[in-house]
Amino acid sequence: MKDKNISTGKSESLLKPKEEYAHEFGIHHSVQESDAMSNMTKKLLNRKKNKKQENTVEKIKRTNSKDHSNPSD
Repeated sequence: MKDKNISTGKSESLLKPKEEYAHEFGIHHSVQESDAMSNMTKKLLNRKKNKKQENTVEKIKRTNSKDHSNPSD
């Protein structure tokens, strides 16, 4: 009969709380993949937001430069 307390090779102190929980229930990789997907989604949304802000700034600059080059006095 196999001992249920066999070490997995990782020190208990090195495991993060989520990893400890996940490891107990055999879903260690799923939690890591979920975290990675969440981080990737946040990163992509931030890129999209930053690009939108850059485009808005460029439009404002173009509008301002047109206004200064063609005075309507």
